Amino acid sequence: MHFLRNSRPTSAEITQLSEDLEMERETVRVWFCNRRQKEKRIGSHGEVFKKLEIYRCLKESERAHFI
Repeated sequence: MHFLRNSRPTSAEITQLSEDLEMERETVRVWFCNRRQKEKRIGSHGEVFKKLEIYRCLKESERAHFI
């Protein structure tokens, strides 16, 4: 979900995410790089997929306000 809010986290945010996820920092950094490239390949369709992903993450009560 973090990627949907911020696809370009700062170095400090990557470090914090890696600690929270108990993963290596480099793994998290590369994941963000790869995900940005995937978004680039998808192109304009990426916006639709982002909205769908956000919608799926919302609680039932929040979904009505999303549309």
